[in-house]
Amino acid sequence: MKPDYRILLRLMPYLRPHWAALLAGTLLAFVVSGAEGLIAWLVKPVMDGIFLRRDLFMLKVIDAAGRLRPGPHGERGPSSIEGQDGSGHLA
Repeated sequence: MKPDYRILLRLMPYLRPHWAALLAGTLLAFVVSGAEGLIAWLVKPVMDGIFLRRDLFMLKVIDAAGRLRPGPHGERGPSSIEGQDGSGHLA
C-alpha cells in the first residue's frame, strides 16, 4: 500500500495560522536534543577519570558539586535520596 500524502495537504489551511509556533517548537526540539547530547559528551571524560584512572579528586569534586545544586524544594545539601540528616535513610 502506497502512502497517500495528499490527505496531509488538506490540513495546511488549518496549520498556516500557527506556522511560527510550529517552527519555534521544531527548532527548540533540536536545541533540547543537542543539549542532551552535549551533557553526555561532557560527562564522559569525568566518568572515565573516576572509573578508569581512579581519580579520587574528581570524585570529590563531583560530590561537592552535587551538594551545591538545589534540591527539589530549593534547599541545598544532601539530596532527597540521602535523607535530610545525611544518614542515607529516607526521611
